Amino acid sequence: MVLGGKHFDLLSTAYTLTPVNRGTRLDIQVRYRVSTNFNWYANPWARFLVSDTASAILTFYKNRAEADNQPCAA
Repeated sequence: MVLGGKHFDLLSTAYTLTPVNRGTRLDIQVRYRVSTNFNWYANPWARFLVSDTASAILTFYKNRAEADNQPCAA
């Protein structure tokens, strides 16, 4: 599959911030298109890869946000 190609494309990405207790939850929604009739396995793989990438992005932002909130050593 080629990103942005005839058979696979990312359509949109949206982030949502939700207040939770004393923090904030960041959610990500990724819309994609798989248009192939000859690779029955393309959609499950695309779902896995998009989900895995979204998880990695959320983990990156989580670690970055939590590191910024650590008190500085005096």
